[in-house]
Amino acid sequence: MVFTDRPRTVLQLAPQLVYYGLRRWVTAGDANWADPDVVRRLDPSYADHRLVASYVDRISAGTPWRQFEISYEVRYRKALPDSYFTALGFDAMNLILAGLPEADWRRRGAIGRFIRRGTHEGATGRLRVDPRSGGLGREVAVWMLQDGELVVPHAGEMLIWAQEQRELEEFLKALEEEKEEEEGVR
Repeated sequence: MVFTDRPRTVLQLAPQLVYYGLRRWVTAGDANWADPDVVRRLDPSYADHRLVASYVDRISAGTPWRQFEISYEVRYRKALPDSYFTALGFDAMNLILAGLPEADWRRRGAIGRFIRRGTHEGATGRLRVDPRSGGLGREVAVWMLQDGELVVPHAGEMLIWAQEQRELEEFLKALEEEKEEEEGVR
């Protein structure tokens, strides 16, 4: 597991994983690894087959985040700020609006009781309200970075990739040893 404090740290750290021989190991990162800037800028040789745990997919087309981003930019004719604050406000208001048709608004706490049921799809992820505490949480999903996109990981594919990386590492090590032997003979 590789946790980082911000996306920029991922860009600095990922090449070091390969340098220190961790290419062949299945590694997992936090939400910073799924940041659009990281996915766009990180070389695929460092990013591909890295697992990412995050609550929102801001990259893939058709996700609630992308739909929110498009709606925002069409409405306000400017780029969505690189911050969750606008989307969090949008999700909070949508939670309240979702409860209005079902709840008797004259009864105190009726909307709150309604939104505590199940999960609600929001721009910032799948939202869940804890029935006991009333705290809002988001479900975490696990994806895999592949060719600049977040995809659902498959265990069999990961095992094949890990085996291929081990074979590549052994091949490169054998080449290096052969080169050292040739230089020693001269």
